Amino acid sequence: MQGLGWFAWVLMYVFLSGCGIGRAELRASEDPGIREFDMPTIEKLGKAIYERDGYAALATDILLAKVGDVKALHEAKVRGWIVVEDKGHFRVRFIKQGPEGFLPAFDVDFSSPEKGVAAKAEGALTEREVSQFRARQLAIREIKQPCSKRYNTVVLPDVDGEGFIAYCLAATMKTKEVFLGGHYRITVSADGKTVERVDRLSKGCLTLPWGPNDKGQVPAVLVTNHMVSPRPIEIHVWANLVSGMDLAIFTKDGTMWQVENGKVMKTKT
Repeated sequence: MQGLGWFAWVLMYVFLSGCGIGRAELRASEDPGIREFDMPTIEKLGKAIYERDGYAALATDILLAKVGDVKALHEAKVRGWIVVEDKGHFRVRFIKQGPEGFLPAFDVDFSSPEKGVAAKAEGALTEREVSQFRARQLAIREIKQPCSKRYNTVVLPDVDGEGFIAYCLAATMKTKEVFLGGHYRITVSADGKTVERVDRLSKGCLTLPWGPNDKGQVPAVLVTNHMVSPRPIEIHVWANLVSGMDLAIFTKDGTMWQVENGKVMKTKT
């Protein structure tokens, strides 16, 4: 949906919904804001979150099919997972608590984005993998205002250093619905032991449906506002890719942005 048609649809949506994004909310926020990245980095991070979140979800299904049920993972003392990449190949490592630290319990290795094989893990975690898992565990503790009982995690290398960026993504059990609010970004040191910064990536817990409603109607675009930074963030790229829906985003200065196919563009009026 490019050009005038896309823009006109959004304006009509806002008008008919009584300017549902809220005029008051378009005033500049007095908050100090969040850590900001340039647009290529935002797009790259959003795609990486989408990719790794997808691998983790599929790996969980594959592993549960192998071991039987969640109880088996509890009995194996599995505490969570990390996604690691090596030369374009992805492995999801499910980590357990051992008597002297974290150990790999199961691995799901992917030969393609759709095909993974689960097996009991052997050997030890690398030092970097231990730090990555520590960063995940540390980040979860920073969810001070949860929007969901369930949070998924994605831990990426920090784009500006040797540490990590850990994302805690509010998750819903409803199909065809995505949280646009409630997510956290936590910057963690390279050893995974120190939280350097916590960014709450929204002011609320907004969810948006992206499938057919009761009448079978599918929205042409998802419309939202964003009050914590002057431009869209990687979460919007992730939500666009998860839902397959274009996003129209109004930032706190009133600018309207479009997110389509993982690309963020300022809408020309």
